[in-house]
Amino acid sequence: MSMKIIDVSEHQGTINWDAVKGHIDGAVIRCGYGDDTKSQDDVQWARNSSECERLGIPYGAYLYSYCNSEAHLKSEIAHIKRTLSGRHLSLPFYIDIEDPGLSFSTFKADYFIRMGEAVEAAGYWFGVYANLNWFNNCIGGKLDRFTKWCAAYGTNNGQPQTRPNIGEDIWQYCSVGSVQGISGNVDMNLCYRDFPKEIKGSITGSSSLKPAPLQVRPEASQTYTVKSGDTLSGIAAKYNTTYQKLAQINGISNPDLIYPGQVLIIR
Repeated sequence: MSMKIIDVSEHQGTINWDAVKGHIDGAVIRCGYGDDTKSQDDVQWARNSSECERLGIPYGAYLYSYCNSEAHLKSEIAHIKRTLSGRHLSLPFYIDIEDPGLSFSTFKADYFIRMGEAVEAAGYWFGVYANLNWFNNCIGGKLDRFTKWCAAYGTNNGQPQTRPNIGEDIWQYCSVGSVQGISGNVDMNLCYRDFPKEIKGSITGSSSLKPAPLQVRPEASQTYTVKSGDTLSGIAAKYNTTYQKLAQINGISNPDLIYPGQVLIIR
């Protein structure tokens, strides 16, 4: 059984949480982005988190990360701790790793391991959010001791399609969902763990906050390293598949954006 989870930010405007409550099992709410300044707080964070607590809706939080230096690491940890202070999360806190400034070549897993340890020491579960391409071709198993939240949309038609199956606890399957009480599109997710029950049983500040080991990521049957001049459709033709299929299994949102050195999974 899975939980129906939405993730929201100020981009959803003022949410009618009373109307939302009967249609979801939980929410992950953006608390901000980047460094620890009020200007980078999500303007709806305080209201969204307070409304979930008022209505008893299980919720977690996330921060959009720019962490590529020691200075960013310290500032983002401070941002997380400040915005979560006094809040009662029943889903994990996730760091959102997708900013273009966080390139594969400059990514340092150690920053996020240390960030996770700091968040756990503050009494919260820590997890990593990224798209399938990031997990497969950059993060790999480097952050496996934390819970995973993976984005993989397929054709992004609003319905779950092919689950990533990389050991993720939450699968973000589309960005065009619709939920009563929210105007416009909202990200939709399926959560495969009973986090509220697990987190309730944790002892704050202890090693029991660490999630149980995740399943081992299966090895891809075949890979292809992108060369200069390659196109996704051309690669697909070589392997008797479609560029849509390659985009789906590699978490590529824009099939026109591939780069030399990128490792694609071919199935």
